[in-house]
Amino acid sequence: MLIVRETCCKASSPDRVCYRICSPPQSPQQVLGLLQRDLLAADCLTTIFWAAMSSFRHDTVLRPFPPLFLQGAEHKDIEKLRAVFHKLPPLDRVAEAPHAVDPTTLRLLHWILSSGQGRFTLQYRPPATFHDIIGQAQSSTHSVVKPQCTFELEYVPELESRFHTAAAPYGTLLAYHGSQVENFHSITHNGLLNSFNKTSAFGEGTYLSTDLGVCLNWSPLGSLWPRSMLPHSASCVAVCEVIKHPSIMSRDQTGGVPSLQQKVPDGYFIVPNDELLRVKYILFFGRQKAKPSPSWLRRYWFVVGVALYLVFLVLLGVVNSRAFRQLYSKYAPEWPWR
Repeated sequence: MLIVRETCCKASSPDRVCYRICSPPQSPQQVLGLLQRDLLAADCLTTIFWAAMSSFRHDTVLRPFPPLFLQGAEHKDIEKLRAVFHKLPPLDRVAEAPHAVDPTTLRLLHWILSSGQGRFTLQYRPPATFHDIIGQAQSSTHSVVKPQCTFELEYVPELESRFHTAAAPYGTLLAYHGSQVENFHSITHNGLLNSFNKTSAFGEGTYLSTDLGVCLNWSPLGSLWPRSMLPHSASCVAVCEVIKHPSIMSRDQTGGVPSLQQKVPDGYFIVPNDELLRVKYILFFGRQKAKPSPSWLRRYWFVVGVALYLVFLVLLGVVNSRAFRQLYSKYAPEWPWR
């Protein structure tokens, strides 16, 4: 093993297996620094990783896969990965005492929080950001439910410059893309890829819409990491920045009436090239806590009030009747109303 480690670490271009063998354990201070930078963003990355890891489609959606749990070049030890992740406490507790976390779990957490640093940094954004997104997307949905959390992907300068250079001749727009929560680990790290799309009703490409309500229909409610600070279940929607290239299929770019070959619905955009869009925001729409159902009496207070009033009138009529007075006089000599 020592020889393999030495050879691996001296390789000019180490592969994923080299990382698994050679990478030193991460210090608690390194993990603490990542958590202190943005605890909610770290929680988001951990949560979408958990969703992909827990999915029965983990072999497809858990990309990238932590190299620490690769056996050989291809075999993924998903059971060991789940066992190690299961030891991870809530991240606020990790931030308080990172030295108390299992070393292997700490290495895994460091990878989860730093695996995208070559491309992006995830940042939590305040609720007011959503209003800016709605305005830029020119959404046709005005009374839409608001997300509980909004996160922004800030790309490294090289990727940022490359995208803006490509977008300069055409301009950009914002549009939404709904998907299952378990897909967002891959979406965040790899972007939206045409090769993963299963919908092609109006043509090949990535489907987006400026109508948030439409995209929420494609984003079913999914369970989140039980120890997360995010809602226990949520729908996820990606907000994408799209270059308005002529190759994009939409009703706006094909005239008021689409052709028979291209009946793209209003507000839809089909992007055939992965380089023409990037994920800019991730929205979490959490399930609201159910309000306690009102009691039967509160729900039917009017009916109960009317019934009680009728009963009162009936009793009043009986008391004032001649028969009642006769009976009362017979069995109660001292009639109080005389």
